[in-house]
Amino acid sequence: MGRPLSLRSALAAVLLLPLAACLGGEGGAGSGAKPAEAQRSATFYRGKVVVAGPQGYCIDPKSVQRKTASGFALMASCGHLSAAPGGYVPAAVITASVLPYDADAQAPTAARLAAPWVDVGVGQQIDAGEIALIQVERGGDSLLPAGDPRHWRGAMLVNGHLIGLALYGDTGANVAGDQGRTLLMETAQAIRSASPRLAPAGSVSTKDVAPAPTDRLAEPERAALPSVPQD
Repeated sequence: MGRPLSLRSALAAVLLLPLAACLGGEGGAGSGAKPAEAQRSATFYRGKVVVAGPQGYCIDPKSVQRKTASGFALMASCGHLSAAPGGYVPAAVITASVLPYDADAQAPTAARLAAPWVDVGVGQQIDAGEIALIQVERGGDSLLPAGDPRHWRGAMLVNGHLIGLALYGDTGANVAGDQGRTLLMETAQAIRSASPRLAPAGSVSTKDVAPAPTDRLAEPERAALPSVPQD
């Protein structure tokens, strides 16, 4: 029962304040309630996946959830999440959802990632190396007050774990556009760099392997956060 209360508190601090003040390192909860240093990363599934944000973004420790079926973490400006001064970063909320290990998992593609969101509207579809990215046209404003309906989603495979990323920003902010795409690519790189490099469990023929279950990637986010955009 304690977890939902902590999560509500985290959301009130990180999501439900005006984004410019909330994520720019100013305003929000009083500095006395903040830790001296922000949490830079969170480990999942016995350290096989380490979630970390791009430069200037840190983990909200009250958002972290570790379950058998999934893991979840929310990232925001380091300056907002700690008493330490934080430099300017674009106002954005980044979420990461981690699914359990699947020996047969294949790297996701933008087309597969986009499939559950077609009815909502998908703008750009990008296969950028080891991450697939899509720009979803609607739904971002259901999570953030004054949020931009457009938001980015990404998917990647790390050590056999499928990871779903999402990025939300304020109305009119460039994070709904090219800046958001860059931030998610940097988030993917930060996660890959922070996570250990594990040898594959064994060679797997991809001939009869089912595509990665990208339709499940939003489930941990929906369970953790209220009013997450529906596919």
